[in-house]
Amino acid sequence: MILRDESEHRARTRAVLEERARRLAVRPADQVLDRQIELLHFTVGSERYAIETRFVMRVARITAPTPIPEVSSCFAGVGNLQGEIVTLVDLGALLGGADCANAGHAILLGDQRVEFGILANEVEHVATIAFDDSADRSSPGTGCVLSVLPDARIILNGEGLLADPRLVIDVLATPNGSQEREK
Repeated sequence: MILRDESEHRARTRAVLEERARRLAVRPADQVLDRQIELLHFTVGSERYAIETRFVMRVARITAPTPIPEVSSCFAGVGNLQGEIVTLVDLGALLGGADCANAGHAILLGDQRVEFGILANEVEHVATIAFDDSADRSSPGTGCVLSVLPDARIILNGEGLLADPRLVIDVLATPNGSQEREK
């Protein structure tokens, strides 16, 4: 009789513990662990990218940029976009991917004002996705890549891009000999 009660007790204990585990494993509907982010999807060469729209000031059609002499290859040049001179960046050169030959668009990034533009071959669409902030960073060394989606689209880190020291054209000498910093 004792053995029977003990085995029944163990079976009930196991059933209770399994039920608790099942309840704890289900995410409550009101508990949201992922945040929703709105992404602008675009292509650079054969690479597919996305960036949070909160960093996008606007998208503009462009012609070939005017080259800037003696700067990093990640700078494709400057463009006159609706009367504003904007530095244009080639993501392929910056991240070691495909270059942006024949770019038709510039994605102008900034916080309060346009800081620079990213060249893009195609601007595809805007979509909202659930994003887990605790997800591993795919390229933690660069600071420019936030994550990679299951479809291999690279989500760019807007804050990282805007703060990246490689995207600052450091000290330029002006004709009168003074120095200025330009972004």
